[in-house]
Amino acid sequence: EELNLRLPDGEPLPLVVHRTDAGRERFVYAAPLTVALDRLSLREGQGMGLIPREAYASHPIVPIHREILERFFEGR
Repeated sequence: EELNLRLPDGEPLPLVVHRTDAGRERFVYAAPLTVALDRLSLREGQGMGLIPREAYASHPIVPIHREILERFFEGR
């Protein structure tokens, strides 16, 4: 939704994380990126980038988002 990305109809997306903390329920799904990065429109977020798995640990990432990334990469 935030990226103005339309996913094709078909199989459900795999659930990466489902958790509730601080009164907020989070559902995070994974999907392949099938369009060029410059076709995405960042709306509400503070920043966006594609970085390799080995490099994300050196970036300032919100702790819950870092945990989500770790879970995503563990499942790959």
